[in-house]
Amino acid sequence: MQIRTILLWIIIAGVLGAAVVLTKPARDGNPAATEAEAWRSLAIDPARVVRITRSISGQQDQTVERSGAGGEAWIVRWGSEESPMSWPADPMRVRAGTRNLSTQKISETETNTLSEPAGTVRVVDADGRDIEITFGSTAGGGLVPVRVDERDPTGIVQSRWFGRIQTQVRDAFLTTGFLPWRSNELFVGVPAQIRSVSLDAGSHHVELQRDPSGWIITSPFVSMAEPEKAEELVGTLLGLESLGFVDSSDEGIDAGFERPIAVVSMTSEGGETWMRIGSQADMGGQQVFARINTPAGEAIVRVLAENLAKLTPTPEAYIARIPSRTALSDISRLEILAVDGKPRLVATRSMGGWSIDGSPATLQYREAIDRLVQVLTVEPASGVQVLGADTEPSESMGGVRAFDAEGNLLMRFGFGLDSSDAGLRLLMTEDLDAGGQILWICTSDEARGTGAWLTAMASRRAP
Repeated sequence: MQIRTILLWIIIAGVLGAAVVLTKPARDGNPAATEAEAWRSLAIDPARVVRITRSISGQQDQTVERSGAGGEAWIVRWGSEESPMSWPADPMRVRAGTRNLSTQKISETETNTLSEPAGTVRVVDADGRDIEITFGSTAGGGLVPVRVDERDPTGIVQSRWFGRIQTQVRDAFLTTGFLPWRSNELFVGVPAQIRSVSLDAGSHHVELQRDPSGWIITSPFVSMAEPEKAEELVGTLLGLESLGFVDSSDEGIDAGFERPIAVVSMTSEGGETWMRIGSQADMGGQQVFARINTPAGEAIVRVLAENLAKLTPTPEAYIARIPSRTALSDISRLEILAVDGKPRLVATRSMGGWSIDGSPATLQYREAIDRLVQVLTVEPASGVQVLGADTEPSESMGGVRAFDAEGNLLMRFGFGLDSSDAGLRLLMTEDLDAGGQILWICTSDEARGTGAWLTAMASRRAP
C-alpha cells in the first residue's frame, strides 16, 4: 500500500514538473509573446453604467450618458464648448456596446507594452466609480495593448494593470465612436402622451390639440377632429426615422431650410419637437433633407420622401365625421329653427322623456327627435367640406340648437336638403368664427328621413 502511494506521488510530481517547464517564459524571446497568459475581464456592470466618454488627442470628446428622462433613456453628446451637440441615443445600441465591452477577455501582461496611446474610453457607474481604458496605436496579431485604470468615486486610482485586447474593440470605440449609436427616431414619445401637432405646407395650415374629450382642431378654425385621423397623424410622425445623419457642414449641399417645403411640430410631455423639410437629398428624389430640433438636441437628417407624403396639412382631412360629441344625456332642450332663426319646435327632456309645449311627445315625435340626435351625435357623415368665407354658403332651410339643463348652448347647426345621383342628401352646416362653414354631407336612410322631418318642422307657422 505504501509503495503504491509513493509511486503515485512520483507520477504527480513528474507531471507538475513538466507543466512548470512548459509554462516557464523564454526570457531570450519577445517578452510580450512569451509571458504566461492570464485572461481578465473589465469590472463593468452594463446595468449600472451611467456614462461612457471617448477621448482622442486633437479631437472633440464624445459621450453617451443616461439622460435622466427614464431608466432606459440615453443621449449622445459631442462638439465643442462653444457649439455643443446632442441627440438621443438608441438604448439597444448602448446596451450592445456596454455589453460588448464588459464581456471582452483581455490578455493580461506583467509589463506595459503601450508606447503610443491612440485614445481612452472612460466608463462611469452609478456609484461614481470609473474604469479608464487607454488603447495603444500599434496592433499585432489582431491585438492592441491597453492600460486599465480603476478609480474609486473620489478619482483615486485603486488599480492599474496592462494587457492586450481585440483590435476591433479599439476600432469600435475610438475610430467609429458613439455617433452611430444615435437613435433614428425623429419624434420621440408614446401616442397617449402627445398633446398637439401642427402642419404647415405652402398655403395649408392645421393645428390639432388633445383635450379631455379627445382631439380638436384649433387652427385655422375650431372644430372637433376625427380621432382616427388624428391618431393616424401622430403614428406617422412617431414612425418617421432617419436614413442617415448629415454631420458635416462643408458637403456643399443646399438643404433648402431657408424656404422649407413644410414645417411640422409635435408637443408631448417631454417638450416640443420641430421638423423643417427641405430639398431633395438624392438624384431620384426619394429622400429629402430635414432639420430636427428636439428638447434633447438637433440634427440634419435624410428622410424617405414617401413617408412624409403621408402627412396631410389640409384641415378638412381631420374634421370629425360626426358633427357633435354631445351626449343625449346632456341635452335638456332641443329647438328646430326656421330660416328666420326663430324656433318652430321646442322639445324638452326630463326623466319622463321628451315633451313638446308641456305635453308628452307622441311616439312619432319621440322617434323623430331621437333619430335627429343620432344623426348629429352618433352617425358619421359620408363626407365633409370646408366652405371658405369667400364661398357662397350652403342654402339653409333652417337650424337646430341644443341646450343643457343650465341653458348653455351645446350645439348649433344649419340644415338643408339637396339631391344627387345617389339620391336625397341632408346637409348639416356649422358657421366658423372667421367666416365660412363646415359642411357635413349625410346620405343614410336615417339622415334622409331626418332631413325631410326637419324641413317640415321648420316650415311650420310661427306661433
